[in-house]
Amino acid sequence: ATRRDVTSTRSDVTSTRRDVTSIRRDVTTTRHDVTAVHRDVTTARRDAIATYFDVTATCRDVTAAHRGAATARRDVTAAHCDVTSIRRYVITACSNVPATRHDVTTQSSSAFTVSNESLLAAFSSSH
Repeated sequence: ATRRDVTSTRSDVTSTRRDVTSIRRDVTTTRHDVTAVHRDVTTARRDAIATYFDVTATCRDVTAAHRGAATARRDVTAAHCDVTSIRRYVITACSNVPATRHDVTTQSSSAFTVSNESLLAAFSSSH
């Protein structure tokens, strides 16, 4: 009975050693898995931070583009006002053309009349 007990105990010890070895392997594998997950989490955090900075930069770019568009709209409005002003000037100038033409014609014929009269007077006084 004692030999059987010893043999049984040795068998139990061997079995327990195998169980401990198996558990150690499982612990080692679990540690590797935890390390891999930790690496993945760290990478995901870095990616999230990089994405945050990319989004922030994109928001700044969009804001700058929005400001540029607002400036462009103001420039277009100012140019439109300039064109409207030039149109008014041209319309006013064109509406004054007949009056100016009349004034020029009147002045020319007056000058021509004065010139003829002066010539006649000069010619008469010399003869």
